[in-house]
Amino acid sequence: MQGFPEFDLTGHVALVTGAARGLGNAISRALAHAGADVALGLRDVKAQGDLAAQIEAMGRRALPLQMDMRRLDRHPRQQCGTRAR
Repeated sequence: MQGFPEFDLTGHVALVTGAARGLGNAISRALAHAGADVALGLRDVKAQGDLAAQIEAMGRRALPLQMDMRRLDRHPRQQCGTRAR
């Protein structure tokens, strides 16, 4: 399949874990293409390459966040900028 699927996420924010490579990278770009701003969950924030720049070039915001999802106890809700609803 070439290109991105067609759906609209304008005004939404997505958090993608494993965004540095593979599926996480592709999903991050697809969500940005659909209009979402993307928080990039990365084990090593330096490993993101130019992904944030690619997302910003689409007119979206990108926020690289260093997080190791194998250790959820190290990620209190406040660090990720989330809040209870």
